[in-house]
Amino acid sequence: MKKGEEASKKLHADAKVQTEEQTTAAIDKLKTKFDSTKAQVLDIVSNFGKIHSDLQELKAEYLADQGELNNYLQLSSTGSMMQSAMLKEKEQKVTDMQHKIGDKKT
Repeated sequence: MKKGEEASKKLHADAKVQTEEQTTAAIDKLKTKFDSTKAQVLDIVSNFGKIHSDLQELKAEYLADQGELNNYLQLSSTGSMMQSAMLKEKEQKVTDMQHKIGDKKT
């Protein structure tokens, strides 16, 4: 903005001592620079918007993957606990059968 103000002041000062054609050429040059800068700024803003959108998609994917991983870990943990409980139950049955066999032998 500061450079724009300086360019405007210079343009006004030069307009007092230049011909109309020179002033018109200077204004056209300044307008071209402004349009170019404006286009660059709009491109940058658009690019930031795209990056933000991409990051939001990646975040959503990451959260979904984390949720699936947590569910898998919970199922795995639950499955291990169930297997452990089933194994203990079967061991208890075997122990009971051994006692029954021992009782019958005596």
